Amino acid sequence: MVKLDKEPIQSAQYCKVRYPVDSFFKEGKTIIKTDTNYYPVYLPNGDSGSTDTIVQVIRKFFHKTDTVGVVNNSAMAEFKRKYEGLIGEVKELIQTDIKRQEKNVRLQDGRNTWRLIGIGAILIIIAFGLGYLLSKRNILK
Repeated sequence: MVKLDKEPIQSAQYCKVRYPVDSFFKEGKTIIKTDTNYYPVYLPNGDSGSTDTIVQVIRKFFHKTDTVGVVNNSAMAEFKRKYEGLIGEVKELIQTDIKRQEKNVRLQDGRNTWRLIGIGAILIIIAFGLGYLLSKRNILK
């Protein structure tokens, strides 16, 4: 491996091989505009005085836009590296969120179980209380 900071020519060749420069050419749309002007011109005629003639002037304008670009591959490689890192972080966040949702569901199920147990215990206490009161009432009569 060549020490890139000590040999600038070799480092430039290494970078040229490692990060070749891509270019592209995108042909644009051609827009044609026409502009027509009519000018009346009076030409004298010997017999009847003057006659009018209309002169037509047509001008055409062509407008074409082409795009030539150069891609900085080293910047693109850095961008791809950062993008892949961000994708990994997003996947980790999604997994963490899924785990959190599953834990929340388990906690909610546990709460519902304890609620049912509590309501059942209250109903049993009320039933025993009513049974006791009814039995006392029957004994006294």
